[in-house]
Amino acid sequence: MSFFPRPFPTRPFLARAFHRYQGFAALLASGVSLPFLACGITGSESPTPEAQFWVGCRAFKDSLTEFNNQSYAAASYQWDFGNGTTSTEATPSVRYADTGTYVVRLVCKNSDGVADEMVDTIQVFSPPPPSMILDVQQVPMGDHDALWATVAATVLRYRGVKVDPCTIAGDYLGSDCCKNPEACGDFATLDQIERAILRFGGLYSEQSQAPLSWESLREQIAQHRPVVAWLRKPGYYYAVMIVGYEADSTMHVLDPRNGYFTAPYAGTTVSLPVQGNAYDWIHSLYCFR
Repeated sequence: MSFFPRPFPTRPFLARAFHRYQGFAALLASGVSLPFLACGITGSESPTPEAQFWVGCRAFKDSLTEFNNQSYAAASYQWDFGNGTTSTEATPSVRYADTGTYVVRLVCKNSDGVADEMVDTIQVFSPPPPSMILDVQQVPMGDHDALWATVAATVLRYRGVKVDPCTIAGDYLGSDCCKNPEACGDFATLDQIERAILRFGGLYSEQSQAPLSWESLREQIAQHRPVVAWLRKPGYYYAVMIVGYEADSTMHVLDPRNGYFTAPYAGTTVSLPVQGNAYDWIHSLYCFR
């Protein structure tokens, strides 16, 4: 379930409301008695439908692609996925046999038979390799968030750029983490540290509040791009760097607090069991925002 923002409605709510207001105003002008006004407007006419959908993740050849249906006031659906297959399900999935661009069409109707249509394109890509692990040097274990400066330096060295982690800390965090690690270890500076890393262009940041998708993760690693993601505990967040994956869906994760660790992919949310050093819980891995 990867994660793209929902498209802005083609006919905003205010426009629909104004259209209905015009019809109601005309009814009042006709002189018809409306005794039901005290109790609110009633009637048998169904709301006007509005077709809306978006693709839940990056589409890969020979993999199921999910379509997220956000249609309004619809009683029935007719999908055309552009590859010769159709569906009447509310939230269908389709498997594309070839790469390329496909035109997807959704027609929805309300209970009165009034229809609306949305047409969009979807790009289908070749699947990433079954496994890949980036040759990124391990960051030493430690107790301070300042180690993310070392992570940034590691990524730059991986890309062939020589840089000193203390320089990163001084230039982008406003504090010399090498001489004063306690200041950089404060959680208030965590967001600064993550932004500093991203400014170096060594990491991929997926803009979403939803769980990181397995498909988008593999795609980025296949492009030799480490991925930054949240580790979440109730009331507590910090970031890790994913540097690889294997065919059995095991991820290779660089945790600045614990060094490297690996964990299997579980269900729709990536779960990372972390043992020792007070990290004896199941983390939920979310996209970096």
